[in-house]
Amino acid sequence: MLVDSPCCSPGRSFGVCSQNMLGAVTRDGTYVRRTGSGATRKTTRREERRIVWQALVDPTVTHSTTQSDVLPLTPKHRRLRLQWCHARSTWNGTDWQNVVFSDESRFVLGTDDNHVRVWRRPGERYNSTHVVARHIARTAGVMVWRAITYASRFTLIVVRVTLTGQRYVDDILRPHVGPCLNRLPGAIFQHTARITQDFLRHIQTLPWPARSPDLSPIEHVWDQLKLQMPLLHSVHDLVVAVQDLWVHLPQDHIRRLINTMPNRVEACIAAGGGPTSY
Repeated sequence: MLVDSPCCSPGRSFGVCSQNMLGAVTRDGTYVRRTGSGATRKTTRREERRIVWQALVDPTVTHSTTQSDVLPLTPKHRRLRLQWCHARSTWNGTDWQNVVFSDESRFVLGTDDNHVRVWRRPGERYNSTHVVARHIARTAGVMVWRAITYASRFTLIVVRVTLTGQRYVDDILRPHVGPCLNRLPGAIFQHTARITQDFLRHIQTLPWPARSPDLSPIEHVWDQLKLQMPLLHSVHDLVVAVQDLWVHLPQDHIRRLINTMPNRVEACIAAGGGPTSY
C-alpha cells in the first residue's frame, strides 16, 4: 500500500573512544593522548581537548552539541557533500519528484528516552553531581520506518526487532519497497550505505552522503509527527497514534518539503559543503 549507556561516547559516530580519552585526563584538566593499535582516530588533538573541556564544564553536555560545536563536518565530509550536490545541481523539481526518501525513527512515551549521559573521570561514577535518583528502566517506545514520495507515501512499518541489514532486506525492502517501486516507473530509492547492495542491484538508487540530515526532507516529516504526538501511557496507544498521524499527514506538506530540494542543494554548494540552515 502506498500511502544507551550512562556515559556519553562520541566514539560511536566520530571515531573517538571517550573512555580512553577521558581516562587520560589528569586531575588538573590537561590531556595526554595515548598511543595504541586500535582504529585510526578521526579527531585532532585540538578537537579532543575541546571535548574534554566541554565535559569538565558541563558533564551532561549532549552528543549533538558536541558534534555541532566541537566536531563539525570534516574536510572529507564537506568534500563528499559538495561533490554530491554538484552532481545534482541541475536537478529540477520534477527530478526530485521521482525520489523515494526513506528513514526510520524512534517514538517514545514522553519527550525522550529518559537518559542523561554524563562525562566523568575514572573514579567519579558515584559522584553526587553525576547521579540522579530515579527509575532506571528505559522509556518504552517504538521504532518505525517510512518512506515518502512527491505523490504518496509508503505504509508506516513498526519495527519490533533490531533492524540489522538482513532484517532490513527481509522485513522491509523485499515485502514493501520492492513491490511499491515496481509500481512507480522511474522511481529512485534514496538509501544509506548500510542497505544490502545485492538486493538493490536492479533498482535505481540515490546514495546519501554521510552526516547530511539537512539535505533530506524526510527529517522534517519526523519533526512534524513528533510535535503533534499527544501524551500517551501505553506502547499500543503510541503505535496507534503514530500510524494515525502518518495517515493524516497532508500530502501537500510532503510536496512542499520535497520542493525545497533544489534550494537545499544550492545552499550546500554555497556553504562549500558545510552545514546549511535546513
